[in-house]
Amino acid sequence: MKIRSPLISHTRGFSLVELLITIIIAGVLVTVAGPGFMSLIEGTAASTVVSDLHSSLVYARSEAIKREADVALVNLSSGWNDGWEVFIDVNNNGSKDGGEQVLLTYNVSNPNVSITAAAGASSGMRYRPSGRASADFDIDGDFFTIAASDTTRYVCFSLTGRPHVKEDPC
Repeated sequence: MKIRSPLISHTRGFSLVELLITIIIAGVLVTVAGPGFMSLIEGTAASTVVSDLHSSLVYARSEAIKREADVALVNLSSGWNDGWEVFIDVNNNGSKDGGEQVLLTYNVSNPNVSITAAAGASSGMRYRPSGRASADFDIDGDFFTIAASDTTRYVCFSLTGRPHVKEDPC
C-alpha cells in the first residue's frame, strides 16, 4: 500500500507558464535565424542554376563533338533569366530557326536568381564540331555571372571551350 503525501503532487503535462515561455523562446529563435535561412535558400538556388548552366554547356559541347555539327546554347527570350535552349545549329547562324532539332530546354524557375552574360554571348553561344567555342564569341573574362542574395558564381571557359565554375571572377 502506497501512502501519498499531500505535499508531493504528481501532475502530468506542462503548465501554461512553461508553454508560454517555450513559445517566446521559439519566436526569438525564428526571428534571429529567419534572415540567415533565407540567404541560405537563395544561395542554394543560385548554386542550382550554376550547376544546371554548367551541365547544359558541357552537354552542348559533347553533342557538338559527337554529332560533328555546330550546337548552340541560346537564351529563351530577351535574357538568360528565363532559361536557355540547346539545339543543333544546322545553318550555323547561332539562332534557333525552324526545323533545327532542340536537344534540351531549361526554364529558370527562381526570379531571385540573376544571370548575366558577357557582351559576346548576350543571346547565346555555339560549339564547333571540334568542341571549341565559335570564334564569334570572346571567351575571355566573366562569361556568365549568376547571382542571388550574397552568392555570386562565374562560369568561365578554357581556350578549348571547356566550361568551369568559379567563386572568383575569371
